[in-house]
Amino acid sequence: MAFLGPEGRKQMQQFGRVSTVGIELAVSIVIGYLGGEWLDLRFGTEPVLKWLGLGFGMAAGFRSLYRMARETQRKLDADREAAEAAAAERAAAAQEPPPNEGAGPSRSGRSHSDAPRSDAPRSDAPRSDAPRSDPD
Repeated sequence: MAFLGPEGRKQMQQFGRVSTVGIELAVSIVIGYLGGEWLDLRFGTEPVLKWLGLGFGMAAGFRSLYRMARETQRKLDADREAAEAAAAERAAAAQEPPPNEGAGPSRSGRSHSDAPRSDAPRSDAPRSDAPRSDPD
């Protein structure tokens, strides 16, 4: 039984990706620092490798943060372009006449062009170009 629909699952996946960035940042800094400290103890170069490890850890963490931000921006751009394309498609469809108008016979068997038009003169109405007889 699923509690979330497809949109909810998509949002939870995005939340999971974003929340791991902070963990990656912290873990890479700690690993760089502790790795540098271990190398300092091993080679006797007390503060140098600790600081280098911290710098490399920070660089790795911020690289991960940058990659996630770039990936998220690409997805947002793709979603925005898809939404704009769908809106343009809906606008174009709203401006087009329905598919049955002006083509083929209607249910009565007459084509739409055979149907009487409202702006055409009626056959029982007097024609304006016919001579009129004035009672004067």
